[in-house]
Amino acid sequence: MRDVRDGMAGSSRTGALLVGAWNAFYYTWSPALARLVSGSKLMQTIFRVAVLPLMFIVRVAAEVFWTLVNITGLPDLASFAAFTVAALLSVITYVVFPALLAARLMKERLPRRVLHR
Repeated sequence: MRDVRDGMAGSSRTGALLVGAWNAFYYTWSPALARLVSGSKLMQTIFRVAVLPLMFIVRVAAEVFWTLVNITGLPDLASFAAFTVAALLSVITYVVFPALLAARLMKERLPRRVLHR
């Protein structure tokens, strides 16, 4: 993952700016989360499973990067596209899907009101 972040997406001027912004955001909350997870075997197991989709996302971002570099020869464009694809897939995986699942579960658990006339 570090290879893709630093060697591909972060290898151009644009990519370095994007990776720097991501790191600034990431390190505001990740150390506290790491401490929480490290204190619990259950949390470690949950996070090992939760991070699996990230492996796929990183692989897709790497493919986007190399494909665009080979086609266009523009590493800035490739960095931007790879970063954007990774961000979108991450949001879909870790925000949209869980939100949709939570909404569906809540809808199923809420009692249905039957109107009597």
